[in-house]
Amino acid sequence: MIAVAAGALAGVLMGMGLGGGMLLIPILLWMDIGLRNAQGANLIGFLPAAALAVFLHTRQKRVDWKAVKSTAVCGLAGAAAGAWAAGYIDVKWLGRGFGVFLILLGIRAMVLSFKKPGPGQGAAGKSNDGKATKRHEKTRRGDDPTA
Repeated sequence: MIAVAAGALAGVLMGMGLGGGMLLIPILLWMDIGLRNAQGANLIGFLPAAALAVFLHTRQKRVDWKAVKSTAVCGLAGAAAGAWAAGYIDVKWLGRGFGVFLILLGIRAMVLSFKKPGPGQGAAGKSNDGKATKRHEKTRRGDDPTA
């Protein structure tokens, strides 16, 4: 039951683009699944969730394809290198590295939470001045052809 709940919550985080593995891997480790198997389960579970999230984000016009083009090739090369290296790095060092990564990510999230949002980073569907965006208004009225 814990695995089902963790998978669902990780899916929500993945759909939001926040990386469900930050939640899923520690929960799987807590369930006494080894780190390498937790990483594998996370990657396999990520594929269908990522495909659906990409479809929905694209449909809502929230994908910067220029950024995708500039990062995809390097991301694929990095994934190949990381998968290869993970097979050679002792699992205790993988765990320590993942722990340090989560701590640094948490610190960054805390620091950013105290900063004022910049342009385009207001609440969902709202600009920073608190007014609903034109696209959000059209979607609410039902006359947005892309919705």
